[in-house]
Parts: sequence; structure tokens; C-alpha cells
Amino acid sequence: MPTNLCRFYDVWQAAREDNDGGIPYRRQLGLPVLRALSAHLVVFERIGPGDLRVKMSGTAMDALFDRNLTGASIYDVAERNAGDAMVAFYEALLDHPAGGYACDILVMETGKRIRAEYLTLPLLNRDGERVQVASLCETEIDGYGLPSKGLEPRITYSELVSVSHLDIGLGLPDYTFTMKGNAPDKK
Repeated sequence: MPTNLCRFYDVWQAAREDNDGGIPYRRQLGLPVLRALSAHLVVFERIGPGDLRVKMSGTAMDALFDRNLTGASIYDVAERNAGDAMVAFYEALLDHPAGGYACDILVMETGKRIRAEYLTLPLLNRDGERVQVASLCETEIDGYGLPSKGLEPRITYSELVSVSHLDIGLGLPDYTFTMKGNAPDKK
């Protein structure tokens, strides 16, 4: 994994140790702890089944989508097929707490291609509910998109290069993923 993803894991693991080995609270991953990594961080919160919203987004992630992502649904930034795969991946990590690593090729409607490598880890909200995941993303942008002209760009296609669940001591979700951005199939 890239260095920043390893650093993020170390920060998350230290917060976990401060929480008696349990999943850390989101407040434990504040700016003083994350420092420069926070620009590449997105925290998603499950509002209901299939409804994941951005609870917090870093400046680098906002710049990637030409807007502040806070409050946005995954379907606000991705078309249905790409969004379904993203939602299924994050929900699997919430339903059975585990870490997740993925590398995607994302194609935006502007033609921009983004290679995104990300590490996603579960978090507790302030009430101690397991409804949030934090995802740190490293990106490489290939190609040039036309100016958005006030339109908010969306992901039109996602191809998983690699994806895996990471056992953080609580086992692994009961899902497998296909390699063309499809939603996972339950075993």
C-alpha cells in the first residue's frame, strides 16, 4: 500500500488502542492527529440501507469533484452502476466491521480518468453506533476533462483493479467482488 495509506492505518490503529481495542470514534481522527492526511480523507455515514452520505470531506477530495462533498450522497457523485458497487463495498465494511483496500479506475463524465487507491476503516459516531467509515484516497489523474461549466462531474464508470477486505481482528464480510465495478455477490 502507498505510504499515506499505511500512515492512515497507523493513526486509526493508535486511536483504536486509545479506545481499549474497539473501533475508534470519528472524533479521535481529528485534524491534530491526521495533519496533512486529512485533505485526502472522506468520512461516509450510513443514513439507511443503500443511503451513504459524506459526513466530512477533505480539500483534495472536494477539488477532485469541483465542489464541497459534505452532505452529498454517493449517487450525487456516481451514476447508478458505479454507485451501487461503492455502496455495497462500504456497507459490507459496516455490516461486518473490517478494513477495506481497493484500487479503482474511475472515469468521469468529463472524460477525466482517475486511478484511486484507498483504504477504508470503520468508525463509531458520537453515539457509539457503527454507521461511519473513513476512507483515505490517493489519486492519479490521467487525461483532460472539459471545464464543467457549472455542472458537478460524476463518475460514469468504475473498474476495480483490485479490492480486498482487511481483517482488523473482527473477521471478514461475507462478500466477493467482481472486477468490472459491479456490486458484490453475497456468498
